[in-house]
Amino acid sequence: MAKKTSDPDRLAFVLLIQGRAKVFKVSREGLVDLLNAEKALEKTGNKKLLSRCQVYTSNFYQIIVSNYSKAMEYALKATRSAEEANSPETTTRALTSLGNIYSGTGDFDNALICYKNAIEENKKIGNSNILTKMENNIGKTNREMGKYPKDIRN
Repeated sequence: MAKKTSDPDRLAFVLLIQGRAKVFKVSREGLVDLLNAEKALEKTGNKKLLSRCQVYTSNFYQIIVSNYSKAMEYALKATRSAEEANSPETTTRALTSLGNIYSGTGDFDNALICYKNAIEENKKIGNSNILTKMENNIGKTNREMGKYPKDIRN
C-alpha cells in the first residue's frame, strides 16, 4: 500500500513497523528495515517518526546485541530528532532509552538525570503510564546505587 501511494512518510512508517516486528525474531532483517526507515525519514524530514525509529534501533543494539556504544549513538540521535520535532512524547521515549543505556552500563547518575528529564517532558503530555515507568526506573536505579530506602515514600 505504501509503495502504491508513493508517500515517502508512509513507506518509511511501514519499514519502521516491519523492522520493529522483525527485530526480536529475525534480528538482522529487522535491523536492515530500521536502518532503511531511518534513511527514508531523514529525507522526508519527519523528525518525530525519525526519533521513534532511532529509539527502536537503539533498543535493538542495547537489548539484542549488547552493543552499548551503538545503542548510545542511536539514543542520542533519537533525543536530538525528538527535540527538533518539538515532541514531548518522543523526547520522553528517547530520554528513557538513554537512561536505560546509562543504567545498563552502570552510569547511574546520568540514568537518574535522564529519567528525571523524561518525567519533566512527560508533564507536557500527562501520560500516567510513562510516569509510573519512570518512577520505577528511578527506584531501581537508586536501589542499584544503594540508595533505595531514601526513595521510598510514606
